Amino acid sequence: METQTKILLGFILIIFLSLAQVTTGLIMQLGIMDNARQVTEVESPLEFMAREIVIHDSMLTGKTRSALIYAYAGDYEMVYESKAKYDVIAEELDYLLGRDIRILLRQSRRSEDLMVNAVLALDEIERINRELVELERKAFEAILEEDFDTAFDLIAGEEYNTYKDEFYRNYKEFADIEHQVTTEKRSDVFRIAERLIIIDFLIAIFITFAVIATLFVIRSFITKLKEKYAKKK
Repeated sequence: METQTKILLGFILIIFLSLAQVTTGLIMQLGIMDNARQVTEVESPLEFMAREIVIHDSMLTGKTRSALIYAYAGDYEMVYESKAKYDVIAEELDYLLGRDIRILLRQSRRSEDLMVNAVLALDEIERINRELVELERKAFEAILEEDFDTAFDLIAGEEYNTYKDEFYRNYKEFADIEHQVTTEKRSDVFRIAERLIIIDFLIAIFITFAVIATLFVIRSFITKLKEKYAKKK
């Protein structure tokens, strides 16, 4: 192979490797950005909303039991205040379960099994929440009628506690799924970043060898030209 051809191939190889380095880096950086966006805009908010489910449920139970305590004390002004706050929290939880979480779930990129299990758990949480809210609203009605024994049975009886256990079990399943998905997405970001560093380093080594080899060929070519020119003299 002629020296000029070797030099040309060397430059072509250097250009090809440089383009490969830039292209690979761009593609992988886009992947990192996409996964980071999924974490910050979808998965982390879903994990946060999962915690909000059980917080809202506890607040609903707390407001109902507080109303009963206030009623025992004869403070019906606080009973009505507890009921008003209860209605606001109940509406927030309805929107959370029926709208907000489901909107983000549709944007989530996860395995079909994880998606199906998350939706099934969420459906159960929403169903059980309706049952709990119905019992709590009946308890408020009993409180306002000063039927304290009925109110107590409604929010401390076997049926209520059974629903609470089911609610927490399904909440735990949903929360665990969201934590798993968020963790996996964060791991994907670090994994792609590590691959980018390794690939960038390897391509840089190849480019260095290609540059050295090309410079060696050029040096050899120049040396031959000098020898040829010296012989002519």
